[in-house]
Amino acid sequence: LTDQKVWSRAVKDTSGLMEFHGQNRNAFMWEERLDAGIHTCEDAKIAKKVRKELRKNSDIEGLRRELIAERPLALRNEFGKFVEGENGWADRAFEALRDGSLAPDKHGLTILETTEGGDQVILVHVKEHMMPEPKELDECRGQAIARPLVGWMMAVMWVACNSAPATQKASFGRDVVASAYGEALTWDSLAQRIPNDLSLEDSAAFAERVIDRWMREHVMLAQAKANLERERDHLEQALEAYRRSLLINTYETRYVESRLDATLTDKEIQDYYDAQEELFTLHDHAVRVLYVHLPDPQAEAQIRGAAWTKRDQRAWKAEVEQLTEWMVLADSVSIPAMERWCIEHGAIHHLDHEAWWTLGELTDEVPLSLYRVEDQIQRTTPLSFSADNRLYFVRFLDHGLKGKTAPLEFARDQITELVLQGRRQELLEALRDTLFQEAWAQGDLRREKL
Repeated sequence: LTDQKVWSRAVKDTSGLMEFHGQNRNAFMWEERLDAGIHTCEDAKIAKKVRKELRKNSDIEGLRRELIAERPLALRNEFGKFVEGENGWADRAFEALRDGSLAPDKHGLTILETTEGGDQVILVHVKEHMMPEPKELDECRGQAIARPLVGWMMAVMWVACNSAPATQKASFGRDVVASAYGEALTWDSLAQRIPNDLSLEDSAAFAERVIDRWMREHVMLAQAKANLERERDHLEQALEAYRRSLLINTYETRYVESRLDATLTDKEIQDYYDAQEELFTLHDHAVRVLYVHLPDPQAEAQIRGAAWTKRDQRAWKAEVEQLTEWMVLADSVSIPAMERWCIEHGAIHHLDHEAWWTLGELTDEVPLSLYRVEDQIQRTTPLSFSADNRLYFVRFLDHGLKGKTAPLEFARDQITELVLQGRRQELLEALRDTLFQEAWAQGDLRREKL
């Protein structure tokens, strides 16, 4: 009877479902979400490879397939739109975004790197931080079906069982679908737990599993309470301490977010840099650099079996001379010209003349063979070389030597974070002191002398 009068009716009543969804859009909201990729890397070397592929916007799944051929646990990828509480690694990214410790890097990528000890490295690549918004019908069809069905189902059950007059209306969502040890699971609560994009049949099957799991959980909870009576006080204290900590941390985070002045002037950055130079010692050489690399056209011609004529050689030589000239100039005219040239020739390039790299980061991108490193990075003449049938063109614009104080621009992001962290701490200390003093003044606090 339920299938005939309720589920089958819901399948056919598409217009009614659309009308119900349109009238109740605020009842079907996405929470704050992160569109993210979570990459579990076996070690730091794998993590570097993943970062490199992300910068190139390459196929990470392709990299995973390549790596697991020899090392099955080298890389695991998980992609999705995560709500808070759904994934522990995504939750860390939520926290870091809120406290300001996670922001786009110089490549425009927002990546949280974290570990749980050992060699394993987890990279959380946040593609988009999505604010709460209403779900489209296709995204909440199971929930949209389940909610109005509560009234229909209860009415059908009452009629079928003669347990109530046919005219009696079900109290929407508040009726109990299951109970255990004095706790109740309501139809409305059940509907909230149905995932998106499930068919009607799958939604019903999922609801059965939810009910079964809910009841089993309460059986185990009752058993745990009965058998841990001696430890009950300790457990309650631990739970209460966690609850207090969570409430305080959440409030403090929201308070700071709403009041933090995140703007820094160049003078503030310069003053901090001058006063705290010892904080900015370089642990690797730092460079500002331009680079371009692309397949060697002569090698490609040979692979295709095409002739590489003297005319081709002269034309390519002219192209290289033009590229080298642009690299020497590196100004507001030549850099856009280089970018157009790279796009036309399918060249991988980095032409942001203000960005700083560590030498380690650069050699991950460009296979430089540096023998007298300090001398070579101080040369501003463009250099070129070939490797693995690719041609590389590199020009160092500026440098900072390992063991010396980092250039101001290299340290700018670190300075910004240190200053903002100081401001956060000042806001928190002022809040705590103010609230404490107000509580004393209002008579909310009392203590005895020891």
